[in-house]
Amino acid sequence: MNKTVNVKNITLISMGIALNVVGAFIALNLRLPIYLDSIGTILIACMLGPKYAVITGVGGSLVSGMTFDIYSLYFAPVQITTGYLAGLMYKKDMLKGVKTPLGTFIFTLPTSIISATIAAFLFGGVTSSGSSYIV
Repeated sequence: MNKTVNVKNITLISMGIALNVVGAFIALNLRLPIYLDSIGTILIACMLGPKYAVITGVGGSLVSGMTFDIYSLYFAPVQITTGYLAGLMYKKDMLKGVKTPLGTFIFTLPTSIISATIAAFLFGGVTSSGSSYIV
């Protein structure tokens, strides 16, 4: 099974990673209590599917972790879960029309639990994001 590399997919994944990194940088520096580092992951999940969204999320975490926020590496499982579940919800048409709130809830609840668990165990509940200032 010899698969060719699709340049369009690689370009879209790269743009999703860039969007994640820029969102994370803005949220970190402005101390915003919102996680903008998943925008690219969710966008790629809807455009290309779960497999590519996972690659985008992990890539964004790696770039952010190596450049300005080392803590984003610890949250790579959150990006993996977000990409996978958002892609599945989109494929099942749970992010369209009346089912949008339910589909969004299905992929945000597990990711919220995972990120809260990571923050509690690794950082004692405090992270580098703006939401730590609210809590």
